[in-house]
Formats: sequence, structure tokens, C-alpha cells
Amino acid sequence: MPEHVFVYYAGTTNRIRNLTRRTSILYRRLLMEDPSQTELYYDVAQPLLYYEPIHYKFVFLLLLVSTLPEIKKDYLEKDLGIFGFESASFTIKEPRPLNTFSKDAPSKIVPPKLNGFLEFIRENAEERKPTTWAPRRRFTLLPEKFSPNVIREFGSETGLFQMLSSLHLTHYLKDIEIRFQKKDAGTVIEFDDLSDGEKQKIAVRGAMEIFRGIETLFLLDEPDTFAHPRWQWDFISDIQEAIGEKKFSQAIFITHSPLVLSTAKENAFLMEEGKIYPLQETFGQDANMSLTKMGSPEQLDEVEEDFRHYLSMIQEGQGESDMAKEERSKLEQKYGLNHPEFAKADMWISFYK
Repeated sequence: MPEHVFVYYAGTTNRIRNLTRRTSILYRRLLMEDPSQTELYYDVAQPLLYYEPIHYKFVFLLLLVSTLPEIKKDYLEKDLGIFGFESASFTIKEPRPLNTFSKDAPSKIVPPKLNGFLEFIRENAEERKPTTWAPRRRFTLLPEKFSPNVIREFGSETGLFQMLSSLHLTHYLKDIEIRFQKKDAGTVIEFDDLSDGEKQKIAVRGAMEIFRGIETLFLLDEPDTFAHPRWQWDFISDIQEAIGEKKFSQAIFITHSPLVLSTAKENAFLMEEGKIYPLQETFGQDANMSLTKMGSPEQLDEVEEDFRHYLSMIQEGQGESDMAKEERSKLEQKYGLNHPEFAKADMWISFYK
């Protein structure tokens, strides 16, 4: 059995979230209500995690300050054009009108290990001072305070991800804002300013990098939904690179992308009416062939109908007739001279003369 199971959906759905709800509630109770069990369960963290947008931010922050230089150079800078970590602001929720960060506060208010990280924030961050008591407080950490040394202090990128995830699960961490520089932006932007495709790429590949070397099962539902076609071509190779040669982790994902399917050398299947069938010879096929194997038409019915009449004239030996030429002229005006159906038509005209 894997140590962790990540459940990812490329949208929002209560149905999938509810599948992990029982595990989340159990783990939160262990953290909050039974300190004697906290040490036993903490390092395991949430064995079943529903991967939500705030977790994407955790992953992104850890990639920015990672102790793994190839992540920053090859992945963030080269692939995404991201560099120059500026700051991270944590919005912390107070459980009651009491200074949770005070050394005199009862330790049971915050689980001990989580309280250690909250104390680190208090001691190293700049706080936006509220005028009166507020249920939420905001702390900003600058790069010199949130460096790779912090990751080493709390164990590893994986350990710090678990720390942040547990803070969110226990409702102490409400949000995090990350500011950084991006080559094509020309100024400092926030994580929320990224496109959905960029966020998705960071979330999926980033989590695999952080959990590399740890037995993890990634269950991904349409992880390429928002991806640029070029990224869809690279999706499977990116996953294979992130998992690595030792293959501690495994990824099972669902896709509707013919481009992704065309890069699947093995282990490709079609799910239809509750049954799963193996897909053969998908690797290297063009997008149209992949669409056909997935049970989808290559083009709109309207387009097929328009060309069907013209192609039937050719099959009847009338391809060079005035009527056929007039029909072709109309199609060229509507669809352009480079539509692939014209190449098929020219071949048929020579054959059916």
C-alpha cells in the first residue's frame, strides 16, 4: 500500500471531496483532540488527501524555496518563466479572543508540532497589525526569512507540505498569498494571477517532485484540462520524469485529450458504459486518429455533411464537372484552401476519372 494517496480533480466537485471527508475528519480529530496520538500520526500526515487549490499554493511555495536546484532552474525558470520569490503572506485564524502565539497560551489550543511552525511565523514575519481583536491575522515572510534553511529545519519539502496541509485542515491557516516575478509579466505578481493551465502544471508536476522517493499514488481526473496543446504533448513524459527511474510513485489519470493519448506508449484504456477496454496502437497517432479511438468524430457534423456531397460527386466520376467545381469553390470560400478534405478530394479525382 502507498504511504499517500493524492486525489486530484481539475475543477470543483463535492462528490469527490466527500470520498475523502471521513479520513480528513479523523485526522483532524487526532491532531486536535488527542495529543498523545499526534506524534504517532503526524509524520504520516493525511494518507488520503483531496488536492485542493490551497494545496497548489503550498506546492508552489516549496518549489520556489526548494533545496533541489534543478526544480528552480529547469522547471520553474525554463518551463514557466518564474523566478524571483518576493514574499509569502499567511492568513492565520485565531481560535478565540486570545493571543494564540503567546508563550503563556495553553498548549492544547494548537497541536504542539503545528504550534512550532506558527511560532516560527510569529518570530520571523511582519504582521499587519489589527486595530482591534480580529479572528484572522496576516503575517508576511520575506525571502531571507523563508529560505531553504526553513525546509531543513522542518525536515524536508514533504514534511513542510504536511505541516501546511495540517494547519489548513485544522482551520488555523486560511490562505496564503505568494508574490514572485515572471519573465513575461514585467512586474511582481501573485499566484492567483497565473493562468489555470500554469496552476495545473505546477500542481500536478510540483506535487510529484516534492513527494519523489515516497510511495505515493496519484489519482488524477483530467489533469490536462487547462493545459496548452504543447504541454499536453509533454504531459506523460513530464509525469515519467517526475516519478523517476525507481518508480516509488504511480499515477493513474483520466484524459479526454487526443494529444495526450497519442503519446501513451502503453497502459492506455477506454472507459465506456462502466467497462474498461484496452486501447492498442495509440502511440504516435495523430489527433484525428486518437479522437476516433476515443469514439469521437474528427470534425463537426456540419463540416462532414458539406464535404460529403462534394466527395460523392467525385466518386460518381463527376469530380471535374462544372457542378463539382462550383461546389468546391463554395467550400474553399467557407473553409479555406488548406482544409485536409481537399487533399483527399484531389486524390479521389485522379482515382475516379
